Amino acid sequence: MIKRTCVLFISLTLLLTHSSADNADTSKVSKGLIIGVELSGPVIFNFDENKLNLEGYMAYRLNDKYYAVIEPGYSSYKYSQYNYEYRSKGFFLRIGTDINLIKPKNGTGKHFAGFGFRYGISLSTHETPWLVYENYWGRIESFLEPEFFHSHFLEAGGGVKAEIFNNIFIGWSVKVRFMLYSSAPQHNQPAYIPGVGAAGTTLRPAFSYWLAWQLPFKFTGTGK
Repeated sequence: MIKRTCVLFISLTLLLTHSSADNADTSKVSKGLIIGVELSGPVIFNFDENKLNLEGYMAYRLNDKYYAVIEPGYSSYKYSQYNYEYRSKGFFLRIGTDINLIKPKNGTGKHFAGFGFRYGISLSTHETPWLVYENYWGRIESFLEPEFFHSHFLEAGGGVKAEIFNNIFIGWSVKVRFMLYSSAPQHNQPAYIPGVGAAGTTLRPAFSYWLAWQLPFKFTGTGK
């Protein structure tokens, strides 16, 4: 089921981006590579060292409407209380497309306001370095060794990006993530999934704030 879903999502993304090139009008379109970083993760870590989230952003602008997007990242999470400590860390990757709703004549091809779709995969480990259990017969100390698991999810959202200096962009996005599958066993479910967020619910909202740079090269051409 998970394999068929992933193949279908990637196929739809490729079909959408291919159709955009075929259907573009004869006006010139700017193509180029945009790279960026997500800013809220390091800011949050500055105030809470138990949660680190680092994300990159790479988008190839196919024309003034469609972008092919890759978002790699790394995340780590710690939580502890009086009787246990939990840790999770891992890498993730999202791929998909962004669709710009601003027409070129209004945005000069340099601004974005629209929505996007992603397929994501997370490769992670989680562990409980120590835990304490007390009952009538006494105190028991134990731990759970690191365990690898992989997760698959979909993401949909919308946002804006604007050019503030020459080839420099800032923007934000609001999105929701839908879990498809996790290989973690039922008896040891993760509390946090890198690239997704806190576990426990099927839908997970998220917010991102981006700083991006368009590489200083581009070429123009017609849609055909």
